[in-house]
Amino acid sequence: MIISIIITLFIFSLSGTIESTGMTTQARTSYLPGEILWGHRLERLVTFQKEGGEYQVDYSRFENTVPVNTPSVRLVYNSVSSNKKILLL
Repeated sequence: MIISIIITLFIFSLSGTIESTGMTTQARTSYLPGEILWGHRLERLVTFQKEGGEYQVDYSRFENTVPVNTPSVRLVYNSVSSNKKILLL
């Protein structure tokens, strides 16, 4: 008996430049499929207080997500040669 185990891992890399110094910075992290919330976005942390003209950051919301209206099907691959679309549910 042959048992196959497939492990999917998503790796994201972000590169940017620090505006004040011109230095480059990079961040990299990885996620398992169960850690990715499809159809969610991060909750807003920053609000503007009109009375005082100040911005306020609420760090207690840092890991909170809110559901958004997102299709349950997304395009993964569009084959130009065979004119077929492969969809991932």
